[in-house]
Amino acid sequence: MSQYGMQMPGGRSSRGPSLGLIDGLLALSIIAMGFAIFFMYQAAEQVSPGGKVWETHGDGPIVLPE
Repeated sequence: MSQYGMQMPGGRSSRGPSLGLIDGLLALSIIAMGFAIFFMYQAAEQVSPGGKVWETHGDGPIVLPE
């Protein structure tokens, strides 16, 4: 029957899973999020006190480097 372009019911389930457009976009968004986290971490190092990203600023005025 496949020679006439007809498919048997359930014939598609025998094939293995394949990646689709949504899977590719998901992978691309994960990579983009990784780049964003990397660049934001570098920016946070420049403006944080002592270059320590997880340290908070004191109560006084915040002075940013030029």
